[in-house]
Amino acid sequence: MRDPTSSVYSKISESSADNLPSAISPNRRDVLRAGLLFAASNFVSPANAIEDGLQTRAASRGLTFGTAVHSRQLQEDPSFRSAILQECASVVHEYELKWGHIERERGRYDFSKTDIVTNFAIEHGLKIRGHTAVWHEALPAWAPEAFRREGISVIERHVRSVLKRYSGRIEEWDVVNEAIQNYDNLPNGFRNSLLFQEFGATFVVAAFRAAREFDPNVKLVYNDFGIEYDNFRDRARRKALLPLLRSLREEGLIDGFGTQSHLTAGNPFNPKLLRDFLSEVASMGLSIVVTEFDVNDTKLDPDIGTRDKAVAEHAKRVLDVILDEKAVTGVLTWGLTDRYTWLNEPRFARPAGVRARSLPLDENYKRKPLWEALASCLSAAPDRRSRR
Repeated sequence: MRDPTSSVYSKISESSADNLPSAISPNRRDVLRAGLLFAASNFVSPANAIEDGLQTRAASRGLTFGTAVHSRQLQEDPSFRSAILQECASVVHEYELKWGHIERERGRYDFSKTDIVTNFAIEHGLKIRGHTAVWHEALPAWAPEAFRREGISVIERHVRSVLKRYSGRIEEWDVVNEAIQNYDNLPNGFRNSLLFQEFGATFVVAAFRAAREFDPNVKLVYNDFGIEYDNFRDRARRKALLPLLRSLREEGLIDGFGTQSHLTAGNPFNPKLLRDFLSEVASMGLSIVVTEFDVNDTKLDPDIGTRDKAVAEHAKRVLDVILDEKAVTGVLTWGLTDRYTWLNEPRFARPAGVRARSLPLDENYKRKPLWEALASCLSAAPDRRSRR
């Protein structure tokens, strides 16, 4: 049978993407979701009705649940598309919207892959997060010379370009990602990146100011990792982040803080330290979103049952604290299925034949104890709906 959604995943020209609607009516959205789930015979049917997904658990408390995706998964894996619509109300581009991927040649933007993800989301009524405009690890090869010749205007032009491209379609942006690295011994905990070497801390302000001036209605977020645990690295990062967030907020340049929450099962966790940090961020009037959640299980026994239980228990301990803070608006996982997790990369040493069990669904799209932990945490979170 022909895939009834194949037109969504065909190569889409930039001009056609510009004509897409910014929203789809709820009735049409529901029909499209149902059709995608059940119309094609080669789809993996979900174990439960769509109303039982994590997105429904989140919505019942005024939260949003979503995940990171990239275009190839959408184009080549019908089961993945089905799972997204089963579980998610929002998506974020995993890496294809990063600067080094979309402007490999100076002045020649290629949005063909990011359009596939964006159009999929629009077609099915999913929210979209923009990730990320400025990140030290995703600079195009031509950027260093351009920085030296033209200065910070290169960053400002790029920020305006990506916001313009998806104006009206992406409502929330990670403008700057991972500017803090406390053990680099720089002032205020900044990372010793090329961006800092060229511009100092002003590159962060310049990026946010360019975004704010271009589109005052877009929600602007600073995104970083390593704030959950009771160890030297995380304590120092929390300490460095607070004055940065406060300064950006006082200048009216930031609306939210994204905590990546790449967790590691077995790390020392003190609920009070995390609770106090999140409360301090919330006191600035900032929203908080979990942007890249997963659980590294490399420290655990390789037995699947043992690992799954430990991963779920660890995730629940941390997420219960995070979701108890009412400034938190949602959770996005860094992938939905173990089939595609970055934690299977060779840099994460594992015994031969052992693969990560770090996301809500296993490699065959079956729900795991981590899915149950997420469902429990979302369902038990304080209700935000009266605040919206």
